[in-house]
Amino acid sequence: MQNDERYALMPDHPFVRSMWRVQRIGWWVMLALIVAALVGVFGGEGLLNSTNVRSTDGVELHYNRFIHELDPNDLELRIPQHLASNGQLQVAIDLDYLRHLEFQDINPEPEQAFSAGDRVIYTFQVDSRQALGTGFYTILFGMTPTRIGVLSASLSVIQGESESAPLRFWQIVYP
Repeated sequence: MQNDERYALMPDHPFVRSMWRVQRIGWWVMLALIVAALVGVFGGEGLLNSTNVRSTDGVELHYNRFIHELDPNDLELRIPQHLASNGQLQVAIDLDYLRHLEFQDINPEPEQAFSAGDRVIYTFQVDSRQALGTGFYTILFGMTPTRIGVLSASLSVIQGESESAPLRFWQIVYP
């Protein structure tokens, strides 16, 4: 009986040490999950989720890096006024990226969309009054991802025969 009491009171017993280790690991995992949620890794607004990409000629893309499958999401494209030619803007987006999305709406609505190789080119009619005050045209792509995984794409603005520097971006789609 004395041996049982000695083991019951002994704080350095191997089982107790292993339970302390499991508890510490559990606390660190919970802390890591809370921090990840706060910075936006699981979607929603957070420090790491909402981001901007800007090309050398001023084209900007605002998007969320971490999104959920079948959850509506937006890509906001801001194009400097000087990139419009003859009252038109042409935006090229990778076809492979678009295959994994379902578009809810595009605002303003494109006048034309056509496939050109491995890209889809959207043509928008623009008016200089649309860019008043900011000097930018804003195009909003409302879309819903239909595939889980990493989606990567590039986007560029076409000016006649020339093309803006491509904006490269990626998104992680969670279930």
